Order: sequence, then structure tokens, then C-alpha cells
Amino acid sequence: MVPDTKAEVDLLFSLNDLVGFSAKAKDFEASVVDVFLERNSWQVSHLVLDTGGILENRLAVVPSSAISDVSPGERTLRVDLTKEKAEAQQLLGGASLLEDGDLSVLPELIFGADEETVTKAFFSTIGTQDQYFSFVAAASSKAVNTSETIGSVIGFIVEADTMTATHITVDTGITVPKSQHVLPVSLVEEVGSTDSETVLAVDKKKLGESPELEQFDGLDRHWIDRVASYYGLS
Repeated sequence: MVPDTKAEVDLLFSLNDLVGFSAKAKDFEASVVDVFLERNSWQVSHLVLDTGGILENRLAVVPSSAISDVSPGERTLRVDLTKEKAEAQQLLGGASLLEDGDLSVLPELIFGADEETVTKAFFSTIGTQDQYFSFVAAASSKAVNTSETIGSVIGFIVEADTMTATHITVDTGITVPKSQHVLPVSLVEEVGSTDSETVLAVDKKKLGESPELEQFDGLDRHWIDRVASYYGLS
């Protein structure tokens, strides 16, 4: 995935922002609705795109190798795909795969009617849930440590140049009233999903020392600058 090189593009941006980006294909546009990441490397591996009415509202899973010109400032990216290529795919078990259905190789593309369909196809053809996780699912998981509930996972921050998640954002309102904090992913012991828990190696003291994501009474657009400064990234 090749980032936009404009000077105004931030060093870091949130996956929460990436969901909703306009994905510009060669002859149509789609919207990013989810992101798959590799558990070991924390790298963005695939994006889930809503193709809209142009392709019968199907969702497409595309690999990061097909993505370029990521611009957090403009909330856009480019995807190497054409309407003709997409329409040529045949459905296989609820989702369509390139490579003529040969599941022994990594599919270039998955198509499905809804997110449940494409998620199942992803984990059955590309990798297991031990290897990858869905950002949307993880961002709705409960955050815990070994002894108590800390709060709720609300997002991840990625480096624009490597598309690698470096920090997790946690709503700590349960533990630290009216606050949302940013922690390095090195403190994540296990990434959860909608119906499971994300385990963090953190206590209340470390939570209190971590930088806040935003003000509780309104969005603070300078939060990313404070986070970058706190971790020596600016």
C-alpha cells in the first residue's frame, strides 16, 4: 500500500477514519467499510469495499497490494480494479474469487452480498482468525486486563507510510471517567471481536499516564499531534 506523499498528510492516522474513505477504481468508486489486519505484524492486509449500485451493492475484499495513493487528508485512496474485471467474477460458495476459483493460491479479490458473507469467505480462503482480524469487529470489543474490565476498544492508529497499526485507542470511561486513551499495540496480548475480549497488559496507573485521544465534551482535532509528540513521532 503506497501512501500519499503530499507534505500535509499526517504521519499517523486512525483506522476509524479509513473506514469511510472513498476508494477510487479506474472507472467507479467504492467506500471502505472494514479493514483486515495481520495479527503478528499489525499490518493492513485487505480492505473491504462497498461497491454500491454500480456492482449490485456487493462488497469486495481487495488486498493491500491493489491499493495506492492513500490520502488521509482527502479521505481517498486508489484501488487497481475495473468494473469489467469485477463483473467477470463468478460466485463460489457465496463469494466470488479471482484465480479461476483455485483456492490453493491467495485470491486477489473476494465478492459477497454482505459483510457476513465476505468475512466467512475471507477466513475460509485467505487466512484463519488466528492470522487476521477485522478492524470493525475488534473496535467493538471489550478491553480487559487479567483481573478486570478496563473499557471498550474504539480504534487503532496506523503509520501512513507502512500502513501498520502502532497504537490502540480505548474508551476508559469505566475506569478513568470521561476519557479515551491511546496505548502502544505492544501492550495488546490478544485482539478480541464483537463477542470476545481484547486483553491488554495495562493497569489503571498506566492508563492514567497514557495520552488522551480526545476531549470528552467534543472532538479535539489536535489529538493526533499530542499522541505523536508523546511517543516521539513528531
